[in-house]
Amino acid sequence: MRVPRQAVALLLACFAASLWAGQVDIWITQDSPLQQAFVDTLAPALADAGHEIGAMVRASAAAPTPGSGQVVVALGLEAAESAIGHTEVPVLAALISRRDAQRLIRDHGTERIAAIVLDQPVERRLRLLKHLLPGVDSVVVLLGHTMESRRGELESAVRDAGLEARVAVVRDQSEIVGTLERLLDPRAALLTIPDPAVYNRDTVMGILLTTYRHRRPVIGFTAAYVRAGAVAAVFSEPQDIARQSARLLTAGASLEGFRRGLHAPAQFHVAINERVSRSLGLPPQSELDVLERLRAQERAE
Repeated sequence: MRVPRQAVALLLACFAASLWAGQVDIWITQDSPLQQAFVDTLAPALADAGHEIGAMVRASAAAPTPGSGQVVVALGLEAAESAIGHTEVPVLAALISRRDAQRLIRDHGTERIAAIVLDQPVERRLRLLKHLLPGVDSVVVLLGHTMESRRGELESAVRDAGLEARVAVVRDQSEIVGTLERLLDPRAALLTIPDPAVYNRDTVMGILLTTYRHRRPVIGFTAAYVRAGAVAAVFSEPQDIARQSARLLTAGASLEGFRRGLHAPAQFHVAINERVSRSLGLPPQSELDVLERLRAQERAE
């Protein structure tokens, strides 16, 4: 009896899918809405490629029990370090800062580790600044002493954007306001950097009040900073990082073959504080319009 060609193709496709299907274990630090949003987005994205989520492991447990997945997706620094120490499989760290990801890679190498960081590329943030603030010609950046190694990189990025770089290193939080007073001028903007030594809940109001008193705009690094008083920010949601994680894991011939190293967030959003924008005399702009223009610029470049 002859088997129809379509049936053969279907059987071959099913066989190939069974060979391809794999499991991804998730290591978490705690139950949180952000981590749950990540998992809820990752699961269907993996399923679309024939994979599934295996074990959910709490990294904070006294003796975490590894699952049997081919790879681990670890949410946060603690989960990533625990997964590296308790498993032998490749680890993709997500919902992690650039600084923490660089430390992981420095300490453990890139043979097993990749990370998709939350920090936006500084070039993307400078595009936002130039688009919203055409009257600005200099950019103030404050760094804590542990981030001083980034000074040259940030100065080059600002200069490449056609702006003057005013980068200062503060050794103590008590120096922040005085340094801002010295560096801000009528054509400057503050570009905040995810550096907890400078930007934390003890310093945020002093920084924003100082810039507001000088009537100088602030580009934040989270939507929360925009709500607090920054004029705008680009940021990524956990769902964006989850979709990027699924694409990275399923791009190769096997789950284990994903590209190692540090990855910037690919998908992002724009937040604008309309009240602050009006108070600075800036023309009204739609967040969606600004987002589309930034995306178009990145595609063009």
